[in-house]
Amino acid sequence: TRTHTLHKLSRMAALARPNFIDKSALPYSCGLVFYYHIPCTGGTTINNFLLEQSDVKNGSAPYFTFYGVREKTVEEKNRVESNFINGMNKHVQNISSNEWRISHAHTNSMHLNASEEYLFHWRSAVEAQGCHFIGAIMFRDPLIHTLAKHAWQVAQNIPREEYISHLKVKDKLSPPGIEAQIDFFLYNLVVRNPFAVSTQAKIDRALEILVRHFDIVTVGGHNVFKERLQKITGWEEKDMPRKNSNTRDDKLIFSKPEIDNLQKLMRENGDIDFMENVKLIFEDPVYDF
Repeated sequence: TRTHTLHKLSRMAALARPNFIDKSALPYSCGLVFYYHIPCTGGTTINNFLLEQSDVKNGSAPYFTFYGVREKTVEEKNRVESNFINGMNKHVQNISSNEWRISHAHTNSMHLNASEEYLFHWRSAVEAQGCHFIGAIMFRDPLIHTLAKHAWQVAQNIPREEYISHLKVKDKLSPPGIEAQIDFFLYNLVVRNPFAVSTQAKIDRALEILVRHFDIVTVGGHNVFKERLQKITGWEEKDMPRKNSNTRDDKLIFSKPEIDNLQKLMRENGDIDFMENVKLIFEDPVYDF
């Protein structure tokens, strides 16, 4: 069954993205890097590295971001997404023939399941100028990610029972900071599984969006992420110092039954199978450049 699934997904990837990175043409002379930042995946490190290439700091690449962390209602969160989309619509215009731009999507910036059409639009707009739209994302091992989320919960004084129970939620609003990777990727922080779809339906939809729109995909591996980005853009070699937005150093102690329960809940939610398939697809040589 796993082999059949892999073959099916590989065919889907090939059909969805007929134009993979052309290794012979690297580095590309112009384009836009669209980085979708999932919390607790090492994204602060990546975003700081992107900022170093940008006109915000020492580089030249125009940089755009818009996200929110304090919004409570769906309406407030949708307004954040609208601001991000409006900014992106401007950011993809008038790219010069030797220019790279950067965009950073984070909490409430974009809800990919419902707003996929904009990824098509932005890629088309960039490519119409003879440039390249590069979707980039980094995931993390599901168990390590959920433990990292717990470290954030500790910092927010959220009880462990409440933190663990969020993995059982199927169709209710997801409080900020309590979401698994597959749910954040699809729905961000607006609604957790809003249509109460099956686990397999979530996995299939997430993989569909991923193979259609993302060119740099890693599960961990900051150095691999950086090297691929530099090969595509031609940016000069720079270090990527590790940085963690959670500066507390609390010790996390879990019993084996608690870890076993977390693994069970993550599998039921789709995170483990999703991440296994991500690794299977994006370790394919066609994505190696």
